[in-house]
Amino acid sequence: IDRAVVVDRTDDWQPKVIIATKADQVINAAGTKYSSCSDYHGGALVGRKARASNHRGW
Repeated sequence: IDRAVVVDRTDDWQPKVIIATKADQVINAAGTKYSSCSDYHGGALVGRKARASNHRGW
């Protein structure tokens, strides 16, 4: 694959959405995170330009 959208975690164990471009990023993000992570809706879709919208405007 070229890219993958995965949920990693910060140093204080908060979920963080990243676009992985390397195998080690996917492996490091593997595992269960017992919390919600709603950061993705504010980012760009892979291969598309980001646009401003609110979370209710899906």
